[in-house]
Amino acid sequence: MHRKEFYSSQIKKFFPKLLTLQDIRKNSDTYGCFDLPYWEGEIDFPNARWQEAVAAISWLYLKKKDRILGKRIEGGISFWKSLQNKDGSFPEYNKRDRSFSATAFSSLAVALAIRLTNNNEEEWLDALYKAGKWLAKNNEHIYLNQQAAASLALLYIYYLTKEEKFLDESEKKLNEILRNQTEDGYYPEKKGLDLSYSSLTLALLGNYYVNVKDRRIINSAKKFISFASHFIFPDGSFGGYYNTRTVGWLILDGFEIFSKSIPLSNFLLEKITKAHVEQICRIEHLPDNRHLCTDLIWLCLAYDHCKNKFQMPVVDFPERKIFNASNIKIIRNRNYIIITDMSEERLFSLWTTNGFRIFVNPFEREEKKVSPLIRRFGVHKLRRFKYLKFKKFTTPLKISMLSNERVVLTGDKIILATRPNELSISGNNFNMLRLSSKDGYIVIKIEDGDLSYLDRGVISVSDSIFYGDKALHFIEVFSVDKKNINFHLII
Repeated sequence: MHRKEFYSSQIKKFFPKLLTLQDIRKNSDTYGCFDLPYWEGEIDFPNARWQEAVAAISWLYLKKKDRILGKRIEGGISFWKSLQNKDGSFPEYNKRDRSFSATAFSSLAVALAIRLTNNNEEEWLDALYKAGKWLAKNNEHIYLNQQAAASLALLYIYYLTKEEKFLDESEKKLNEILRNQTEDGYYPEKKGLDLSYSSLTLALLGNYYVNVKDRRIINSAKKFISFASHFIFPDGSFGGYYNTRTVGWLILDGFEIFSKSIPLSNFLLEKITKAHVEQICRIEHLPDNRHLCTDLIWLCLAYDHCKNKFQMPVVDFPERKIFNASNIKIIRNRNYIIITDMSEERLFSLWTTNGFRIFVNPFEREEKKVSPLIRRFGVHKLRRFKYLKFKKFTTPLKISMLSNERVVLTGDKIILATRPNELSISGNNFNMLRLSSKDGYIVIKIEDGDLSYLDRGVISVSDSIFYGDKALHFIEVFSVDKKNINFHLII
């Protein structure tokens, strides 16, 4: 399947669902709202980020010129405007929230929708003008993708209002993003590496480049794409505990934008989209209704930016690759690829030629809740103080992992020693092997499978793990104590 066909199939799959989220009831107080839980009465405040759906619908309107879609866009932007705080910001988590993320991304989506439809309602431009003034005065230094969204939003607001101050502030934010790209090549999130959010930053920078041909962006993109290539396994899968924000998706639009000037992008895109089609690994950034509103536009833009013909490079990866700023080492041989820390004491992820993937706790850490009172003043202002002791974004990544965890390489075998509740192994058909501890017992269980194992003390047998009708002897547990499980993973 050609990538353009892939994007088209995904867009056709998700657009009908997106349209069901909007309130289009005549004379409704929430007419135009996409926040389904709000307009159905399940929650008592609307999240402005849901209104970003107008960008994807405007993209579809541009293709079809459907009058009904035009009405949906008008209703969506009008409801978005009604949510704006007096200072120009927008809420995300509660009524009095001043969210940098919601202001940056929703303003970007509305500005893009206006540019696509060429419908310059004066009241909409006034709302964008106020949002632009707020974004110009505020910054997000810790979540760099949000700063990139603000930069691109200000650029679009400049195009719509012709106010030079918005262009100046847009360039200032762009300069900060490029300046703080790490030596390794990623764009920091929470002062560390997150491949998923870096891919979003790449897409935002790419769309900036589409409008302003700044060679610095090309150089920055080349550096990140080279970095990212080491984290995509040969079957197109990706993920692991190196992600500081513990998500597991990729935005592909940035790779598409630079695919002509940076051929390595095509190498990655072909692997990733093929893996998604074959259900080996999913690029899924549309896991729920909210993300359908905020992120469907990235598939639409990737479709537009995808080339019918492209250059496919020959890529030769080294056996050892070290990224100092990330505190990460990548080890390759004919049987497996390991992503670990510099000392090889922490396993982040592993891929084997037999089709097994290990992602150690990739998506299980939770963000701490922030009080509504703090959100009223803007979390982005207070968040910076938390990280103030770090002077540069190039601070080596520190992963909060359990102690007593070790990866030892012995020929073509890997020995792992880990506390029981810290390891997940995935294999064919997305079956999961989980090792957990309960009241001193060791539990080995396969979700969606038939095998379970419960024992206490020392185990010295090989267990057969079944996927369908195929038995694979790949794990040999050779000792257990209260803190550790030691076992061989047979490659």
